[in-house]
Amino acid sequence: MAAMTMNHTATLATLPPELVTLILPQLDQISLLRLAGTCASMRSNIYDFLQNSKTLDMKNIQKAAFMFLTRNGSVTSLTRLSLWAHPDRSMVNLNRVRKFVKQNRNLEALSLVNIQLIDPLLDVIMNLPQLKFLEVSHVKKSQILEVKKLKKKGCRVSVRVDSAVELNF
Repeated sequence: MAAMTMNHTATLATLPPELVTLILPQLDQISLLRLAGTCASMRSNIYDFLQNSKTLDMKNIQKAAFMFLTRNGSVTSLTRLSLWAHPDRSMVNLNRVRKFVKQNRNLEALSLVNIQLIDPLLDVIMNLPQLKFLEVSHVKKSQILEVKKLKKKGCRVSVRVDSAVELNF
């Protein structure tokens, strides 16, 4: 009798959702974006993962990944957000950044590096009730006094002037 062989090929889409949720935190933003494009069930798993995430690290993020991660207002429960734009490329829509920060009201730590701190974004930051740490760059002189008010609320502030100079208060 001939031996029967079975060929089982496992893909991410065929894995149980419990395993997928263990894999997703290990992926960078570009990988999440690409994976979301594979099928509807994977996109749904990724949106569920993002919706429940407490931390999002978007350092040197590309525009397509930023648009994907901020689309549909699905990420609303963050306590830590790092958004570092590439210094030589404009990849973020400042209004979209403002909306993204605003919908994550429970942020405790926020880093916005190489992103212009426009007044409407500063207004949103000033009204984050849980904020304990703020790291920013591209702060106008007229905004320094406003940013310093965060210290009175118990928030540690770090202002990057350039790669060699950092002000802390």
